[in-house]
Amino acid sequence: QTQLGRWYESLKDSPDLLRLAPHLLLYQAKAAGNQIDIETSERLLDIAEPALAERNEKEALANALTTRGMLRRYQGQYADAVRLAEEAQSLVQDNGSSSVGEKHQYFQAQRLKALGNYYLGNTDQALDMLNQTVQGFRGLLSSRIRHDEQRYLFDLAQTLSDLGLVSLSTGKMLAAQKAFREALDIHSNKRHDVAAMSVVRNNIAYLLHQLGEYKDAWQEYQLALANAKASQRFRLQIGIHNGMGDLLCELEEWDDAERNFVRAIHIGEDQSLTRALDVSCAGLAAMACPRGILSGGRPSLRGAARV
Repeated sequence: QTQLGRWYESLKDSPDLLRLAPHLLLYQAKAAGNQIDIETSERLLDIAEPALAERNEKEALANALTTRGMLRRYQGQYADAVRLAEEAQSLVQDNGSSSVGEKHQYFQAQRLKALGNYYLGNTDQALDMLNQTVQGFRGLLSSRIRHDEQRYLFDLAQTLSDLGLVSLSTGKMLAAQKAFREALDIHSNKRHDVAAMSVVRNNIAYLLHQLGEYKDAWQEYQLALANAKASQRFRLQIGIHNGMGDLLCELEEWDDAERNFVRAIHIGEDQSLTRALDVSCAGLAAMACPRGILSGGRPSLRGAARV
C-alpha cells in the first residue's frame, strides 16, 4: 500500500499518465474509500473506470463498480449501491467457466447488494444473499488456487460480520454470535488490520450488551476502542463511545456515560464528522430526564435535548 501511494504521488499531477495506470488508481480509490474519503475515491474512480472499460478489463471494472457502490452505501444511497452491484455482477459470473478472480468479484458485488437490500428493508433477501456470499468465499478457499488466500479470508470475515449484524437485527442472537466469533477468529489468527478487528469487536460488544452480559460487553468495547484508536478510525471511535455510553446509562452510571457521549462529540467536532453525532446528542438528551436536570443542569445536556 505504501509503494502504491508513492507511485500515485509521482503521477498525480500528470492526468495522461494516470489514465495509463487504471489499476493503480483503482487501488488508491479503494484505500481512500476505506478511510471514508469519499471525494478522493470518487475522483480516482472517475478516471479509472473509463480506462478499464476501454481495455475491456471486466474483472477490474467490476471491482471498480463495487468500490463505487460501497461509497454509495456510506452515503446512504442504497438503491444506487444495489444498482452498481448488479452492474458489476453483469460483467463477471459465478459459473463453471468463470475464473477465480471473476468469482471473487461476483461475491464482492453480492455482498454489496445484500447490504443495500438490508438498508432498504429487504432483510430476508439480504440474509439469503449474505449466506450465499459466505458459501461463495468458502468455496474459493477450498479451491486449489491459494495465492489469494489471505484476501479471501479477509472478505469472508467481513461478510460474516455483516451476516452477524443482519442476524442480530432480526433477533437471531445465536446466529449473530456465531458469525461474529468466526469473523473475529479469522481476523485474529491471520493478523488482519486492526480496523477490521475493531468493527467486529464493537459488534460483539453490542450483542453482549443486548444479552445483558455487561461485564463482557464492556471488555469488548474497550478492546474495540483500542483497535479503532490504533487505526485512527474516528467515525468508529464515535460509535464505540456511544455504545459505551448507552451501556453505562443502563447501569445508571450517569457521569461516566456523559463522559463517553461528550468524548464522541469532541472527536466528531475535531475530525469534521458532525453529521455522525446524532446518536451522541440523543444519548445526552435521553440522560436528562432520569437525572432530573433538563430544566437546569449542564449546558451540554440542555443543548443536546434541543437536537
